[in-house]
Amino acid sequence: MHVLFTNNTLEHEAGSECSVRDAATELIARGHRVSAFSCQLGTVARQLAEAGAEIVADLSQMRERPEVIHGHHQWETTLAALRWPDAPLISFRRGIDPWQEAPCLAPWTAAWVGVDRPCLRHLTEVDGVPEERAHLLLNGINFDGLEPRRELPEKPGDVLVLSNYATEDSFLKQIREACRSEDVRCDAIGRGVHNPKDNLLELLPSYDLVFAKGRAALEAAAAGCAVVVCDYGGIGEFVTPANFDRLRERSFFYDCKLEAVTVEIVRQRLSEWRPGDTLKLSEKVRETCSLQANIDALEKLYATAVGAHRAPSADEVGTFTSQFLADKGLPYKLGREVQAQYRTEKQAPAPDDAESAAVEWNRSLNLYRRGREAAHKLDEITKAAEATKAEEERPAKKTRRWLRRAGG
Repeated sequence: MHVLFTNNTLEHEAGSECSVRDAATELIARGHRVSAFSCQLGTVARQLAEAGAEIVADLSQMRERPEVIHGHHQWETTLAALRWPDAPLISFRRGIDPWQEAPCLAPWTAAWVGVDRPCLRHLTEVDGVPEERAHLLLNGINFDGLEPRRELPEKPGDVLVLSNYATEDSFLKQIREACRSEDVRCDAIGRGVHNPKDNLLELLPSYDLVFAKGRAALEAAAAGCAVVVCDYGGIGEFVTPANFDRLRERSFFYDCKLEAVTVEIVRQRLSEWRPGDTLKLSEKVRETCSLQANIDALEKLYATAVGAHRAPSADEVGTFTSQFLADKGLPYKLGREVQAQYRTEKQAPAPDDAESAAVEWNRSLNLYRRGREAAHKLDEITKAAEATKAEEERPAKKTRRWLRRAGG
C-alpha cells in the first residue's frame, strides 16, 4: 500500500514528527511505500528519506497518487485531501489546544482518529465528527537503540523540562527555582527555550527526572526516567505503574487534575521521589507500548478506510474548499504581514526551498517570542520603578498633609 503522511513540520524531532518517522520506517520495513508531505523540512525529513520515504514540500511533486492519506494537522491534511479527493483519508487529532492540531473536516473523510480519550471526545463533541467514524489509537514507541537505566539515585540530581511550550518567563521559571533550592540541576529542551534537540532518545537516560506530557512523557518513562506530568496547562502527579494506564489514555496531560506550577508544588514533587516505582514503570511501558503493536492497529485502520471511502462530487469539493479558505483568510493575511515585516527588517529574500522556509519561520517566531519576553521584563521593571517611586514619595505626601492640617 502507498501511504502519504502529512505533518505540520518534518524539521526537528518532536512529538508528531517522531511519530511520522517511526511509523513510516516500520511501514517501509513491512513492504509498504511511504511518502511524506510538509511545507517545513529539516532533520526528520532527511531521516525519512534515508529510510526510503519520498519527501515533498509540494504535493504536485509526488510521483503518483497515494492509496491512503494519513493526515496530521488541519492545514497539511486538507491540502492533501483537496489534491486527491478520490484517495481514502484518515485525519488525526493529536492535541486539543494548539490550533495546528485541528483535524481536516472534509466530508469525504473515511475515518478520524484521536491519540487519547480527550482527543477522541473532542472530535465527536466539538469538531462534530460522526461517532461511528471516530477511533482511538494510543501512541506507541520504537524501543530500538534505547537502553533504559537500570538504577536511579536516592535523590534526583538531574532534572529535564521537556516541552516546546516552556519559556524562561513561564512555568519553567518556577521549576528552575525549586530545583536550585534543592541543589538539583535543571535543563530544558524545546523550541520555547530555543533549544530543540534531534537526539532526544540518546539524551534521556542521562536524566533522573523529566517534567513532560504526551509522547515525550512516554519516551522518558521508557528510558527509565522518573516522570512528572507537566506542561503549559499545569503540573500533575508522578507517573507510576498504578496510574500509568489512566494517564496514558489522557496523553499524560488532558483531564489529569493539573495544578498551577509553583515553587512549593515542584519541591513537593521532588520530595515524592520513588526510584523503585520508576524502574517498574519502565518495564511496563516496554511491555505495553511497542511501535509494532501500534502499526498492527494502523494497518487494520488503513484497510477499514479503503473499504469505507467514497469519492466526493465536484460540488462537494468546491463547497468545502470555499468554506475552508474563507475561514483561513484573516489568519493568512496576519501571517503574511508578519512575514513581510520580517523580510523587510532583515533585508532577506524569500526562501527558495522548504528547509530555508522552515529556518525563516523559526527565526520569525523566535523574534516574536524574544520580543514578548523583553516586554514582560520591561513591564516588571516599570512596575518595580513605580513601586519604588511611590515608596519614596510617601514621606513627602505625609509632610504635605501635616502642613495643610497645621496651616488650617
